[in-house]
Amino acid sequence: MCQKRLYTQEEQRTIRDFKQVHKHDTCHYCGNPLCETNTTVDHLLPYSRGGETIADNLVMACKKCNTDKADLTESEYIKYREDEKNIIANDETINKIKIMMDTNNSIEKSHLKALADLRSKQLEQYEIEKCIRDINFSAADGYKLCKELKDCFIAISEINKKCHSLFKLKKAVSENNDKLRIVYDDLMNCIHKDLRVSFNIGHNGDARKIS
Repeated sequence: MCQKRLYTQEEQRTIRDFKQVHKHDTCHYCGNPLCETNTTVDHLLPYSRGGETIADNLVMACKKCNTDKADLTESEYIKYREDEKNIIANDETINKIKIMMDTNNSIEKSHLKALADLRSKQLEQYEIEKCIRDINFSAADGYKLCKELKDCFIAISEINKKCHSLFKLKKAVSENNDKLRIVYDDLMNCIHKDLRVSFNIGHNGDARKIS
């Protein structure tokens, strides 16, 4: 049975103070930045396994790592993460799905970049037209501005074509990407379930026994 967490007022104060001092830390386990809604305080040696609620036994952790770690010790959780990484790296199906999702994400990024390039060129067009309207210039400068405006129109036309093509492509892969995500999540859940069984982690996250 997992020991119920009934912290004393002093322990609660220790946790609050630790979280306040270390609120800008990264996750102790995965190294990812922590935000206010994703910040937890974790016991290196789990509370349910005799770990004390003192500063030396506390670390900042994201919610995912805190949940995945459950009542494993730090060294056990490191082993858990290594096993998880190796299983994923050697799973051909997961790697193929990741490649497909990465390709779809690349299309999305390319479309966003094309839209940004289009806005930049449209702003350039506006500035050139403003110069032509508002500034007195020589014939040579006028010729130069007209050429720049013509080049700008050509560039805008080409970027518009690119945006249109990428939008159609993005729309075509969007539904496929959603399906890939469902399959990927199902496979990852199976991996985590098998890992939790191998580490004897119960459904509620408690590590009953480590062999």
